[in-house]
Amino acid sequence: RSHLSARMDGGSSSSEEGELSGPSLDFTGTRRGWFTWLLSIARREPQNAVFAGAELVGQGIAPVEAPERLAQQNIEAVLISSFGCPFSSFCHRLSTFVITLTGLGFLVGLILAFLRNFKHQCPTPLLLWCEAVFASVILLPFVPCSRAKSMNLLRACCMFGLDCVGLHWVSKLGGEDTCPADLKAAVTAYAVFNLLVSVLFFVKRTFSMFLVLRFLMQNGLLRDALHGAPRGALEDNTDIVAPEDLSIEEQPTCSICLEAFLDSRDTIVRTRSCGHIFHRQHLRGWLNVRRTCPLCRQDLGITRDGSAGSAANG
Repeated sequence: RSHLSARMDGGSSSSEEGELSGPSLDFTGTRRGWFTWLLSIARREPQNAVFAGAELVGQGIAPVEAPERLAQQNIEAVLISSFGCPFSSFCHRLSTFVITLTGLGFLVGLILAFLRNFKHQCPTPLLLWCEAVFASVILLPFVPCSRAKSMNLLRACCMFGLDCVGLHWVSKLGGEDTCPADLKAAVTAYAVFNLLVSVLFFVKRTFSMFLVLRFLMQNGLLRDALHGAPRGALEDNTDIVAPEDLSIEEQPTCSICLEAFLDSRDTIVRTRSCGHIFHRQHLRGWLNVRRTCPLCRQDLGITRDGSAGSAANG
């Protein structure tokens, strides 16, 4: 594992530095220079998208998940910048900002309605529901958890359950006037908005552009003639690994497809230069778009005859 950590935390290779350094921008006041600058912002150039493994662990990612997250960030940055819509990242950040601002507005409205009616007696415990929502908003981000995915799932399940309970209690009131109308409206608006956002993000995460591009890449349907590795680079830079190899215990999953090696019948290969392990089919698809290791960006495009050409002349 120390070998993997050293590779994971190490700097990028020389062949990748030029690729991830971003375009050279011309701020001479010309229209083309400003257009290139705006395009580079919208495409979110990947030099800032790939974090070192130590930084990921510092952000709360479990050490065993850090290599996978590092590879996925690298793959996402490369696929979106090469094959995605130039302004998809900008639209994503803008929509996230709008949704967050709107959610804060509904939360403030719920807080004000609660303060105006916290001494009022309702047939259903809406005031108790409000207190549970406030507690979850304040406390859930600080709940200790060793896995970031588990923390996100716990937060989503708690909020989804609270929203459903709140709408159920509001529906039980019917046309009764014993509960303040502004409190019912605030609870309904907050719960419905959160449910809609949950469904929206679930659909977006399930059918995101990155997942579609990753599926195409894994099946060899994407090719970057400029940055891809030449033909034969996979065979010249990897060795086949047996399923009982001890190194699989250190890296039990393929960082490209996130599937456990022991749960798959695909051939497993190890890179000779950096020692990372992948499914051969998925690494072949990755080398069609980039000639470097998705984990440490070590050059994997040098063929046996010593050439380092691209996929265009491979």
